[in-house]
Amino acid sequence: MNPTTEVVRHQAQLGTCLDSWRRLAGSPMQSPEWMLGWWAAYGSPASSLSVVVVRRGQRVIGLAPFYLRGGWCLGRTLRFLGSGKACSDFQTLLAESGEEKAVASSVADWLTTAGGEAGWDAIELDGVCRRCPAISHLLGRLDRYECILESSQLESTWRLDLTGGWDGFLSRQSKTQRRQSRNLTNRFEKSAELSYRTASTPESIPDALAICIDLHQKRWNAVGKPGCFVDPRFEVFLERASAGLARHNQFEVTVLEEKGKPLAAQIFLRDVAGGAYLYQTGRDPDKDAARVGRILNLISIKRACAAGIQSIDYLRGDEIYKSRLGAQPAECWRLRAIAPSPLPRLRHTAWSLGQGLKQHAKSLTRLVDHALTPSSPQPAQPQR
Repeated sequence: MNPTTEVVRHQAQLGTCLDSWRRLAGSPMQSPEWMLGWWAAYGSPASSLSVVVVRRGQRVIGLAPFYLRGGWCLGRTLRFLGSGKACSDFQTLLAESGEEKAVASSVADWLTTAGGEAGWDAIELDGVCRRCPAISHLLGRLDRYECILESSQLESTWRLDLTGGWDGFLSRQSKTQRRQSRNLTNRFEKSAELSYRTASTPESIPDALAICIDLHQKRWNAVGKPGCFVDPRFEVFLERASAGLARHNQFEVTVLEEKGKPLAAQIFLRDVAGGAYLYQTGRDPDKDAARVGRILNLISIKRACAAGIQSIDYLRGDEIYKSRLGAQPAECWRLRAIAPSPLPRLRHTAWSLGQGLKQHAKSLTRLVDHALTPSSPQPAQPQR
């Protein structure tokens, strides 16, 4: 039986598809709770849902969680829900195992032979792996459709393997790192003043989330950066997503405290396969000398090992602490396709020229700043 395709343009029509969407999602950031939480915060009159549902008979075998947004630069651009500053990693066309090619073909048919129904000038897919079977097949079809295809590499994602437990984690560290890790965990475990708590229920998460947001902003502000929560939509998105994911035991906030005062906090996402994802962190900048961020990292890793969690993914960003913990990098990409029509190609040419000029201006500014500013130590960048 050949697959059929349905395009859902209104959230109210997704009701019958949500369980299938959740079943197909390989990570919390692919889930309807995450993506529709983002849509509730970032959707606008200039945007419209374009969720492509692929069925074989009555069974949903795949889903492309797209939205379409108009714009002056690239025109009508199709993107994954959860794109932009939310940094939703591991995005792809969702498909049952063995159905990746069929789902990608069905989505490609909708994109290229729907007689203009899709209505796109450009496709921009963030946070994807180019080697993903569904994405690779989709790109091949778009290439045959004579689209202009471009790719740009983003910062890596970083995964820490915990299959060897706490002892295995320590064994992969350098001798110096191993000694420091043991000293810091011993400091916490022997302290009568330090404590660690986890909020993972819909009732307990809001208070812990507010603590993490406050510490995150303080840390970024301390180095002259605005922090991602300066945009109120980001907080709305995370509140919505946390409420939905908590009902499926996929969201938690950990907090390190000293005599009840928060020192550091982390936001974790959990998947059903035994993996965890560190999404956001915050820490008191006045306590940097006490290494509270690293203590919380280590305690979280040790407790994850005790709970049988197989991995922690530190997501996108090449901060040095990730490699020091022993996490391994994986490539992350932004892929772009331009429709094979004169106006989209003209827009793309103008946009590319503008981007080139902008990069040239930034390079000149950096050269001038470097020439006029005496060298001085730079502040360390905060964790994500």
